[in-house]
Amino acid sequence: MNSKVIAIKKDIEKKGFSVIENQFSKKVCKFFVNFFDELLLKRIKKKEYVGTFDNQVLYNYFSENKKPLIFVYHNLIDKVMKTMIDNDYVLTSPAARNRRFFKNKYFKKSNSSSGTGWHTDSRYVQGKRIKPSFSYFSIITLEDFTRNSGATHYVPNSHKYDKKPERNKNYNFKYLEAPAGSIIFLDTALWHKAGKPSDKSRWSIFNMYSSWFIKPYWQFNNIFSNKLNEKFDPKIQQLLHLHSQPPKNQNQKRATLKRVPE
Repeated sequence: MNSKVIAIKKDIEKKGFSVIENQFSKKVCKFFVNFFDELLLKRIKKKEYVGTFDNQVLYNYFSENKKPLIFVYHNLIDKVMKTMIDNDYVLTSPAARNRRFFKNKYFKKSNSSSGTGWHTDSRYVQGKRIKPSFSYFSIITLEDFTRNSGATHYVPNSHKYDKKPERNKNYNFKYLEAPAGSIIFLDTALWHKAGKPSDKSRWSIFNMYSSWFIKPYWQFNNIFSNKLNEKFDPKIQQLLHLHSQPPKNQNQKRATLKRVPE
């Protein structure tokens, strides 16, 4: 474990998050801001789920094009998740998000989106949080993540609490801010919610990673064809749960996890 990863781990344990700047170039950020603006319109045209007029959400943002997979597997993210979870960590939920006002007749008042009330993304048994955390976010800021552009709100030190927050209660909070091109590592136990929407664009990527035995939010193995799945790098295959699918029945192998060699 190198000194940078050690510092990130200590930061997460102390504050519930760690901000690492200058991980993606301005050129890369600009390209994917345009990419997600176009993808949003394509999905609207196909009448697919894209969130709301004040909180656009593109789940599985790599399903139409493999280019954004560079945000799923990244060298620093890999090292941090191996440290915070273990070598067999997987992707649980991927989403590109933009907390802005976006005028389009496609959106209706009945539309809803996730993340707008106080919550955690941890798991609880009998009302108590399972510890230690086995899920963490990597938030990639493609545009400036500020209090004026809907930056995430968080309650300081709440990652140490056992209970869940009340969704609509008024808590003393701070802003999770970072310049474009940063990665924010976030303990899912930290109480947080999306910031107030604005007219400013704030594309960012929220990837949640977990232990391999946690089921994904979607059937990643069915997003791409079997032929394409086989062509992916083994690490991408691991992250998409292709190496942790339960056997079909008792006549197949009994081991669910197939470890990827380092």
